[in-house]
Parts: sequence; structure tokens; C-alpha cells
Amino acid sequence: GRKGERCGRHRAGLAPAPQAASRREGFFVIAAMGRYLTMLLLLMLLVQHFGNCEGNQRPHHAPSMQFTQLQYNATVYENSAAKTYVGHPVKMGIYITNPLWDLRYKIISGDSENLFKAEEYVLGNFCFLRIRTKGGNTAILNREVKDHYMLTVKAVEKNTNAETRTKVRIQVLDTNDLRPLFSPTSYSVSLPENTAIRTSIARVSATDADIGT
Repeated sequence: GRKGERCGRHRAGLAPAPQAASRREGFFVIAAMGRYLTMLLLLMLLVQHFGNCEGNQRPHHAPSMQFTQLQYNATVYENSAAKTYVGHPVKMGIYITNPLWDLRYKIISGDSENLFKAEEYVLGNFCFLRIRTKGGNTAILNREVKDHYMLTVKAVEKNTNAETRTKVRIQVLDTNDLRPLFSPTSYSVSLPENTAIRTSIARVSATDADIGT
């Protein structure tokens, strides 16, 4: 009888207490949640890292090369000497947004008589477009023949061959350079011999192609 009692007590001592089993199950649940949160945090860090790498690898588009206006207005007097620069109320040209740019300007249309030349002049971050007369015996501006020119100017960046265009309307201003022409070219007047002094006896007229008087 005592052996059975001792064995019963021994078996009873080996059985786990309900509170100890509950604590172990709670520990396993907390450990599993910790591993899950750690993996989730690592995954979020990886996603953020690759997102930043992709953003850094996106190409950065350089500012486009373009004139400040699609068309400019300029003026120059007829019969101007060679290398006379046209006047313009606003600056003409392109802002240099890339320090490596090397710009060149060229007139590509509107100057069939070869009267003008385009030049570039860099000052600070701006490449000015300057247009001047060429001059010479065959390159004289005559307002009475043609009073304006519409030039197309092309800008080329030498390193990349990028290009852009603009138009320049040049108004030729008048100078009083023409002799008046009488019409008719001859007059005949008859008057009595007793005509008083300072009497108006005829009216003649002359005109020229210049503007104004």
C-alpha cells in the first residue's frame, strides 16, 4: 500500500502545473511576435533603400536651350555703314543654364541679299544675340526698295549639336537721302507786263520717296 502511495505521489509530482504551462505558451507567442515584427521592420527598410536607389538613378533632365522670345523687333537706318548693330528694346539671346554650353548664332533665312550677320557675345550667364550690317558696295540698306526684313536665326550648341531658333524682324528706318522730283518737269507761265511785284504767278510741286518733309 505504501509503494502505491509513493508512486502515486511521484507521478503527481511529474505532472506540470497549469500556471507554468500557460507562462511557457505566452513566452512562445511573444517570441514569435518579436520575430515577426523584426522581419517586418527589415522588409520596410529594404523597400525604403531600394526606393531611394531607384530615385537616385532617375535621369535629371537639363534645362532646355531656348531664346528668351520667339520673335524680336529691331531697327536700323537705311544707308548704315558696315558693322552697324541693329537697335532693339529688349535683350536678345539665350540664358546659359549649363556652364559647358558653347553657343553659336547664324542667320539661316530671310537675308537673301546677304546684308546682315549674327554674332554671339557672352556676358555672365547670358549669350547675347547681336545683328549687324555687313556693308560694302553691294550690301546697302535702301528703305525705298525694302523697308523690313524677317530673319530666322539658329542657335547651335557645339558640344551636343542641340539647336533652337528665333525670328528677328528688322525695320529699316528712313533717312532724307533722295532728291525731290518735280512734276511736271517743265512749266510755262504767261503774265501781263503790268503785273505787280511779289505777285504769285504759278505753283510747282515736287515729291520724293522719303518719309516726312
